[in-house]
Amino acid sequence: MLTEAGCLTLRGALLGMGLGMALGQLLARLGLLQILFSWKVFGMAVTAALAIGVLFGLKPARQAAALNPIEVLKGAG
Repeated sequence: MLTEAGCLTLRGALLGMGLGMALGQLLARLGLLQILFSWKVFGMAVTAALAIGVLFGLKPARQAAALNPIEVLKGAG
């Protein structure tokens, strides 16, 4: 479960950064905005997103790990 939270967070962070960069490029071509890309800021943003995603994924992961898988599967049907 915690791996899932990390993967989903990473995917969302990269998608958001990509969309932001695409919108920034569009605004730059229209002359409305000047863009400056920094790998340092990109890395910090992805790291912060991962930290937040993993932090908030800990509680559900611990709750799921405490469940009996057989009982959970019986209740799912």
